[in-house]
Amino acid sequence: MITASVHSSVINGTIVMPGSKSITQRALALAFLHKGTTAISNPGDSDDSIMAMKIIQSFGANITVDANGTILIQSSGEIKSPTTIDCGESALSARIFSSVAALSNFPVIVRGQKSILNRKMNFFADVFPQLNVQFTSQEGYLPFEIKGPILPSNIAINGAESSQYLTGLLMAFAKAASVDLSIFVQGLNSKPYIDLTLSLLNQFGYKVTHDNYSVFHISPSFEINERIKYSVEADWSNASIMAVAGTIAGSVTLNGLNIDSLQGDKIILDVLKKCGANIKIEHDAITISKSEALAAFNFDATDFPDLFPPLAVLAACCIGRSSIAGVSRLYNKESNRAVAICNMLASIGINCEISGDILFIDGGHIKGGLVDSFGDHRIAMAAGIAGLQSFQGVQIANAEVVKKSYPAFFDVLLSIGASVSLSTE
Repeated sequence: MITASVHSSVINGTIVMPGSKSITQRALALAFLHKGTTAISNPGDSDDSIMAMKIIQSFGANITVDANGTILIQSSGEIKSPTTIDCGESALSARIFSSVAALSNFPVIVRGQKSILNRKMNFFADVFPQLNVQFTSQEGYLPFEIKGPILPSNIAINGAESSQYLTGLLMAFAKAASVDLSIFVQGLNSKPYIDLTLSLLNQFGYKVTHDNYSVFHISPSFEINERIKYSVEADWSNASIMAVAGTIAGSVTLNGLNIDSLQGDKIILDVLKKCGANIKIEHDAITISKSEALAAFNFDATDFPDLFPPLAVLAACCIGRSSIAGVSRLYNKESNRAVAICNMLASIGINCEISGDILFIDGGHIKGGLVDSFGDHRIAMAAGIAGLQSFQGVQIANAEVVKKSYPAFFDVLLSIGASVSLSTE
C-alpha cells in the first residue's frame, strides 16, 4: 500500500491532460462491434482503459499499439466462442460489456475485482429476460453469466441509477437492430454522458436519436468505411481536479482540452468563475489561477457526480457555506462516496453535513491529517489537492488507487511544484 503526503505548496506549471477514460472505454466497445479496423489515437492510459482493451481481446479482437500510442483494433464484430471477461473495478466496463456480451449466442461470464464486487446491478436481471437474454448473477452482484443473442424490441427502462446501463443497451440495440426500435427511459441522470455515447455511436455508423432523453430511437445501422479513425478527447473529469488545484494553490495551464466538448464535467469552469477564480482560455490552453478570496457557491451536481470530490475541496477553501446537491448519486460508487467525502473533510478539519440530497460545507482553514481513500481514486486525488492548502499536510492511505483513472496524478503534482512524497508499507 502506498501512502502519499502532500504539503502546503504554491503550484505553477503546464499540464497536458490525458485522454478521457470514459470515452476510451466507449470507443473500445464500439471498435469491437465494428467489422473492420479501428484506429484509436490519444487513448486514456488508466487501469479502466487498459481493462477495457483486455476485454475486447477476450471477445476476439486483435489489438496492436503503434509507436505513437494509437490502438489498432481488428475485429469481426462478433463473439465467436464462450469466454470470460474481467472488468476489474470498472462499473462502466461491467455495464457496457454485459450488454455487448448479450449479443452473442455463446455464454459469457463477466467478473470483477475489489470494490465492484460490492456494487449491486439489478438492471440486467430486470431487462435482459425481456430481450431473450439468459442472465444469472449472485443476487445482482458479479459475477454474471450471460447468454443471448439479444432480440431488441421496444422496451421501457429506469435510468435513475446510472446512465451507463443505457449506454450499453444503446450499443447493443444499435448493433442488432433490423427495424426501427425505441427505448423509453424514466428518471435518466447524467445526460451529458449519454450525449457522449450518442456522438460516438454516430461516428461508428449507428443512427440513434432521442426525444428529450425520454425516448431513444434506434434505426438499423448505415454503411460506414471498413477502417475508422477516432481521436479521444482529453479528460475533463481529471481536469476538474487540476483546475481546482490551480484555483486554491497557484496557477495551472491545462493543455489539450476541448472547450466545446460534450463531456459534462467541463461545467467545473462555470463553478470556478462564480467562486472568483481567474480563468483565461486560449484555443486548447486553459489557465486557472488563484484569486485573493474565493466565494462560497451553490451547485447541483446531480448530472455530474464525479465533480463532488474536487468541489468539496473547493468549498473547503471558500469563505462561507457552500452547498452541492445530488448526494443520492454518490451511494453506489467505488466507495459510498458521500460517506467518504464527509470522512475526508472531517479528517482535515473541515465541517460538513448532509441534509436530504444536499451536502453543506463550511469553508475554513484546512488543518490536514490522515485521509482514508476508501479505495476510491477520486477521493485520493481530492485529498491530494487539499494538501496544497493545509497547515500540517495531508496523508492519503491507499493512494495507489489513482491508477484507476489518472496514474500520473502525483507525478504531475510534483512537476508543477507541489510538495509530494510517497512511501510504501
